[in-house]
Amino acid sequence: MEINLMGLSFRNRRSLWVFPIASLAFILLFLGPLGTKFELFDYQLGLLMLAVAFVLSALMLIVELVILLKRFLAKESIKSSFDLHPIFLGLFVLLAIFSQLLPAVGAPAIHNISTNTTPAPGFDKARSLREILDSNPLEYRSNPKNAELQKQTYPELLPHVSHLRAEELVRKAERILSEMEIEVINLDLENLRIEAVATSFWFGFEDDVLVQVRDYDNASIAEIRSVSRVGLSDLGKNASRIRKILAKLDQDKT
Repeated sequence: MEINLMGLSFRNRRSLWVFPIASLAFILLFLGPLGTKFELFDYQLGLLMLAVAFVLSALMLIVELVILLKRFLAKESIKSSFDLHPIFLGLFVLLAIFSQLLPAVGAPAIHNISTNTTPAPGFDKARSLREILDSNPLEYRSNPKNAELQKQTYPELLPHVSHLRAEELVRKAERILSEMEIEVINLDLENLRIEAVATSFWFGFEDDVLVQVRDYDNASIAEIRSVSRVGLSDLGKNASRIRKILAKLDQDKT
């Protein structure tokens, strides 16, 4: 069956490409993250889908804007020619992706963050798990520029000093992690250590989190570390997580 495009109205001709593109971008916006989260495909494919959704929406909106301006300048009818639904879909896709990227503006391409970098506190249980999953290396200085980039970008991330006894500080940190819905996988009171896993909502990315408490005569100190299992850059997520944990530790000094 052949379609006579010239016999269609401008609005109907638009719908032959605008609706499919807007709909595809909208589907990819959800398919990429959720497909990755439920392990239907690799995270790299999921990120590619998100990038394609962004490009499709941006191109569609640019073309629509050009057409709109041309018809406006030609003093042609606009209200009867344009259906705003695909435009709203495209804007939704762009805003959804921008909302995820904006907090990451200026974040360096690192994924291994620690409040103590000399040396960074070491994981125990997470180490074997990451080896099984073939995750990013845990060594803090596997990237020679890691410490330098962290100090330049996140100079405020320092160990937390408390007047609480060491075991009390461990318990307090455990409570904070639970409140933040970070799953504790190893609570080691003997070694004053908590290991946990933080899982992102959309993609299901997993980051290993460590709270290592050290006992001193008149104080105890909590060192916090957060490391992504996959990816080169964490888009600032690990630093943001540590910052929130430190803020919660500072809120309640008891």
